[in-house]
Amino acid sequence: MILEKKPIASVLILFTTFISSSACIRIGGSMQGMFSYYNKTKEEAKVRLVQADTELCSVTEQDSLFVYVANGSQLKACVQQYDKALVYIWQVKCKSPHCYQLSMLQDICEQKNTALFVVAAYYDTQYMSSDYHLKHPIIGVDVKHYRTNLTSKYLSKFVFDLTGRDDIRKPKTDAYDSFIYFTDGVFTKSFDYIEEF
Repeated sequence: MILEKKPIASVLILFTTFISSSACIRIGGSMQGMFSYYNKTKEEAKVRLVQADTELCSVTEQDSLFVYVANGSQLKACVQQYDKALVYIWQVKCKSPHCYQLSMLQDICEQKNTALFVVAAYYDTQYMSSDYHLKHPIIGVDVKHYRTNLTSKYLSKFVFDLTGRDDIRKPKTDAYDSFIYFTDGVFTKSFDYIEEF
């Protein structure tokens, strides 16, 4: 009986090791993408996290070391002030060809007379402290407002507050498209590739 359990235990250990190492390769050795890393970023104090208020929309072209912490309703109030607005859910450390340079997105939006708002899916000091020449500051999701540190949970609440809809997820996943487009302050469509804009 003991001999039969050892192979099962060995297989479980190998499987667990494989899954753990795969996850680390995929997300750079950390759990970013699963958790917010808000507290770590705040403790590092290299990026100034500013609690957004009703004046979020009046903030433009701030120092790159400022990230405005907001909820979806605050961003919605801001988006409603523009004829055309594009919200980009930025997967900060994403290496896919469909993870776009923020400065390039800003250029495209300027050509299309569209306000661009970048929402970081999670916090990261290194990437958030770079200057991307954005017209509006990077927005970090207010995890305290949503009372969760789990990315999938606070993003779903944030997107619902922003759009008023809970049916814009990708089929069979908890993920959202990278882009959420508004005309006259109303959700128009979501898409994953800037070529669809």
